[in-house]
Amino acid sequence: MEFEVIAGSYEHFLIGYTITEVEKDGDKKYTSKQSFTNNSHSGSITAITAVGKHLVSGSSDEIIRLINMEARVEHGCLQKQEGTITHLTNFEDEFLFSGSEDGSICIWKSGSWICEKTLKAHTSGVLAISVHPSGKLALSIGKDRALKTWNLIKGRSGFVTNLKGIADTVQWSTDGTYYAVSIANRVDVYSTETAKIDYTFSFGKRASRLLFLQDDILIVAGDKEAVEVHSITEKAKLVAFDAHKNRVKDVVSIPEKNMILTASNDGFIKLWSFEEDDFTSKPSLLTQIDTACRITCLALFMKRLEG
Repeated sequence: MEFEVIAGSYEHFLIGYTITEVEKDGDKKYTSKQSFTNNSHSGSITAITAVGKHLVSGSSDEIIRLINMEARVEHGCLQKQEGTITHLTNFEDEFLFSGSEDGSICIWKSGSWICEKTLKAHTSGVLAISVHPSGKLALSIGKDRALKTWNLIKGRSGFVTNLKGIADTVQWSTDGTYYAVSIANRVDVYSTETAKIDYTFSFGKRASRLLFLQDDILIVAGDKEAVEVHSITEKAKLVAFDAHKNRVKDVVSIPEKNMILTASNDGFIKLWSFEEDDFTSKPSLLTQIDTACRITCLALFMKRLEG
């Protein structure tokens, strides 16, 4: 197995590492090597995602940049929104969704990079976007304390929930049965069947990153050193483990494997592995990388994923 992880930083640059699984003395080991750097942005990197062969990065400089990772060359930039690019996500390498401080969401067609739709999503900054696994719906949260459900077929808002605070992030589960919203130190998990909160818990500090490793297994990270694993069906915290020496800025998963990558203000990227379908024990630390920078976000370059 080999893949490439890209980190964005407060210091305006992107930095990438290739992580390779090798057999040594009958055991699997993981080695890392710096593979990529880019310093095209003039502001802190706020969001990154991989769309096909392209790495897409957004910044406080209000620009979205495209990098062809096969050729290792810049492909161009997208400029349609005003203010910091606050969030980037994609759907099946076909569409790129970008959120901005100006309250808009742009939907870009990958390849042509034409903006097919601009949604006037929120009256103030967009904070996060999550696309349903079907591609027919999306959720967005903004500084206006609204959680909006979007009908992507019709290109308009379908339902608005007024939250009691400014949410930090929102995330659909892997098959769309649930979606989770974090507000300050609280995480609410909604059932799509009942449209009500199915499970709620306190993280203790601001929970800024949510990741469903499986449909009912939720990874939570944020303004503390520990990462928590929760079971939605059991409505319980399964395990918490100290991942870093500082707050955790991002968490991403290795597709089809019980592995996650965490990144922190302490400058480290760490690769963790859970025992097969056992999320009640602390995961094993497989390797770690000292980037010597203040990391803001992570992405996996999927075209390099093998095995």
